[in-house]
This record gives sequence, structure tokens and C-alpha cells, in this order.
Amino acid sequence: MVFGCGTTLHGENLVDTWTIFATTCTLREYWSYVKLPEAKKVFREAGYFRMAFAFVRDIPKLFRLFYRSRKMTRKWLWWDIDLYMDTSLDEIRTDFNIRVIP
Repeated sequence: MVFGCGTTLHGENLVDTWTIFATTCTLREYWSYVKLPEAKKVFREAGYFRMAFAFVRDIPKLFRLFYRSRKMTRKWLWWDIDLYMDTSLDEIRTDFNIRVIP
């Protein structure tokens, strides 16, 4: 919950965008995740039309998120999250200059 996103379609749009622009995860690694059977199942269950509609509806927030990701002091370490397990969420967000989008 570093980026403060829920598990709704809206939250998933935000977290996917954070992942692409604000973490050390590469597009290739992200694409590998999207191709996993578990991810494909979630997409089918959510419905592609609903996902596309939610994405279009969220475009203004996605632009704000992109801007905020550029203001971060550094990218969130996608694979080394264990380094922060004993650090408070507030400290992490301050350290990386992460501003959550409601």
C-alpha cells in the first residue's frame, strides 16, 4: 500500500501506472506479469470493457500520477521491498516523496 491504491478497477489503474512510472520495474517485467495466467484470469473476470471504461475515466488522475511520479526523489525498489518491512509507511512516503492520489 505504499502508493495508497485499493483493489477496485480504479485502484488497479492507479497502481499499474505507479508501477510503470514510479518503480524500478521495467516494461518487460511488467508485461511478463500481465501475461501470467493469474493476471489474465483477473482481467477476464473484471471484463475488458469495464477495464477500458475505468481506464478512460481515470485518465485525469493518471496524468496527475505521472507528474507526481516525476517528483519522487527516487524510484520505489520493485524487487527489494523487504528492505522496508520495518519502516513506517509515513517514513517511506517521505523518503521517496510519494504523494498518494485519492
